[in-house]
Amino acid sequence: MEIWHLRYFVAAAEEGTVARAADRLHMAASPLSRRIRDLERELGVALFVRAHHRLELTPDGADLLPRAADVVARFDAIAESAAPARMTVGIAPDVSAASRDLVLAAIAEACPGVEVVLAPAHTGPLLASLRAGDLGLAVAHGPIEEPGVDSVLLERRRSYAVVGRGTALGDRTSVHLSELADLAFASIDATAAPALYGRLDEALRAAGVHRRATVADSNFAGVAQLVAAGQAFTLSTRDTGTAARLLRDEDVVFLEVDGAGALSTHAVWGTARIIADPRVRDAVAAIRRAAAGGSAEP
Repeated sequence: MEIWHLRYFVAAAEEGTVARAADRLHMAASPLSRRIRDLERELGVALFVRAHHRLELTPDGADLLPRAADVVARFDAIAESAAPARMTVGIAPDVSAASRDLVLAAIAEACPGVEVVLAPAHTGPLLASLRAGDLGLAVAHGPIEEPGVDSVLLERRRSYAVVGRGTALGDRTSVHLSELADLAFASIDATAAPALYGRLDEALRAAGVHRRATVADSNFAGVAQLVAAGQAFTLSTRDTGTAARLLRDEDVVFLEVDGAGALSTHAVWGTARIIADPRVRDAVAAIRRAAAGGSAEP
């Protein structure tokens, strides 16, 4: 039996439904339901009567609830007193100031007195650190499809095709991906954000764009130089981020593009850490509230 078994049981008992308990714990309903059944098997008793999506405590469940709630509360008190007054938050390149500041403000609200240390890294390594439990929170780019993590959308920003002004498309204002087939697609290595670049690669191939110009070492300046020289195109947001700033310094044009989608930014957390660390839980709840009140670019 682990502490999270008891935490799941207490949440389900207090909320009365698996769905509400899962929402409270910032996780999906199916694994929560499975873990509660695992606890019942381990104890050898039924803790709930399940009917019409409602959970009602059995006599054994009612007997366990106050003791389980006390254990969880004591565990959280120990975790809070032992935890250093510092939280490391991973942050990916090209995260906008709006998304970064929303997360920092939410953490400050939920965890007063906790120093936040930003740890810049690409999305791929950040997700690996979250899965391993080495990091509690990160701000990264979607899609977020990794097991062992969960996320909330912070914003979407339009992607533009960027070409050199001297290319055949340099006098256009919009373009379809298929019209870029004569140029190579320039980017940093796909390991920076595997899910993002994987989806993008599928869209490019479907549009007939097969050539790639991959620049090593996260060299966004190198990408900008290839584009400005007319040897490749890239996809980028226009107003914020390192890549956009470097591109704006070159003689390029940003074209509205059909079929490229948008760059999404998410607050992401490890599902194991959110159970074990009450500060991460409180921070995620505050981030969810703040994100629900925000707006996303179409």
